[in-house]
Amino acid sequence: MKAVELGLVKYLLKPISHDKFLPVLLQCSKMLKEKKSNLKYLSKECIFDSFNQVLLMNNKLVKLTHNERDFLNLLCLSSSGILSYEEIQNNIWPDRLMSGDAIHSLARNLRRKLPEDSLQNLSKIGYKIVLIKEEHLLL
Repeated sequence: MKAVELGLVKYLLKPISHDKFLPVLLQCSKMLKEKKSNLKYLSKECIFDSFNQVLLMNNKLVKLTHNERDFLNLLCLSSSGILSYEEIQNNIWPDRLMSGDAIHSLARNLRRKLPEDSLQNLSKIGYKIVLIKEEHLLL
């Protein structure tokens, strides 16, 4: 029953035959294709892998602080790409109250590591990440 929480597709009993395994494998493949990718493109050269929590620029790892990584992950996983100051505060520093200057400092430091104009400030609202759709990368 605990395996169900992991997104169990099918439970196969040993010994596993090819006839039973192949349809399940195809079903899993289809499900993965339909799900959103964990790769978030900030430019053709800059990718954030939300699963592995790493930022790559020109296929090289960009060193992020813990808070920068959490902030970027929140931005990329947000359905609208917009995070309010309150959401940032509650997720990055849940156990203490940080000043607006601390949030601006975090954004400024992260912005230096990202492509130009990919992290935008929305006055009195919060921050927004600008992602490139994968189909636009082929153009």
